[in-house]
Amino acid sequence: MLRFLNIFSVIVVVFFVFGCSEVKPRPKAESAMHVESTEQVLETHQAPEGIKGSDSEIGSMPKAKPETQSVSAGKDVQKQNAKTVGKSKPEPKKTVKPEPKLNILKVGMAVHYPPLAFKYKGKLQGIEVDFANALAKELDRPVQITVLPWLQLPHALETKAVDIVMAGSSITESRKKHMIFSEPYMKVSQMAVMRLGTETPNPFTKGKGMKIGFADFTTGEKFVNEMFPMAEKKSFTTLEQGVVAVMNREIDYFFHDSPSIWYYTATHSIGDLVGWYVPYTDESLAWAFNQKNVEFKKRVDEILLKWKNDGTVQRIIRKWIPVTISTPQGSDPLRF
Repeated sequence: MLRFLNIFSVIVVVFFVFGCSEVKPRPKAESAMHVESTEQVLETHQAPEGIKGSDSEIGSMPKAKPETQSVSAGKDVQKQNAKTVGKSKPEPKKTVKPEPKLNILKVGMAVHYPPLAFKYKGKLQGIEVDFANALAKELDRPVQITVLPWLQLPHALETKAVDIVMAGSSITESRKKHMIFSEPYMKVSQMAVMRLGTETPNPFTKGKGMKIGFADFTTGEKFVNEMFPMAEKKSFTTLEQGVVAVMNREIDYFFHDSPSIWYYTATHSIGDLVGWYVPYTDESLAWAFNQKNVEFKKRVDEILLKWKNDGTVQRIIRKWIPVTISTPQGSDPLRF
């Protein structure tokens, strides 16, 4: 028994010695560092916008790059918010829409041709002026009438300075080479103003012994040169100049388009001047366009046809030519 107790005592001593040499306690500092690190990771997930606490509280733990970038971004946002606190958002800039360009109807016109187009007391008047205003109303466009010398009207069309020429233009083959024409709105002819008692201008004499006047660059000039080649011829710029020349006996006859002769002799009582109504020519008055402006020409033709059917054309013409022509007996000159 004693021997058994001795053996047991030796075993206990050996176990105690070896057990103490192998099991050692872990240092408290390492355990504290582990806990602190775990808390820091939890804070990072709970507050992704930044890291709570200062560097001294974190100790020697290094900062992760994503967190550093997040902190920087957070500061920038805070600064931006600080700047905008108390400030209202800027109102959006008002965009001013440009005013639409007016689609102006640009009309070219020569105004030495009563009653087609002329000036009276500084105001444009006449058949063509009324037609221009009516056309603008039909097209729903404002109108701008540009007064030009007769010879400049074709160039104005060519350069598109005007859209249409409304100037009592007769349709001729030579003019067709430079412009296109609307459908005719009026038939005219060449006739003359002369003094009472003067022999009628007989074309069979070819103008021998006659002094005949005409307006420059008109169909009247062409007519006189062809029908009265032997006459003493003189050109004038306006109808009025030609009429005065007849009164002063500078010429015996002044040829012009019939509407002018009708109008002038009906509205002026000047000495013994009379109008001689003989349709020497057959001409059609129309409006002219640029050769490339075909579509606009078609549109105007449609309007003109409508006006002919509803009486607009006849009403405007009769307003300015309120005369009735009676055929004379024999060769007596017409009186108005």
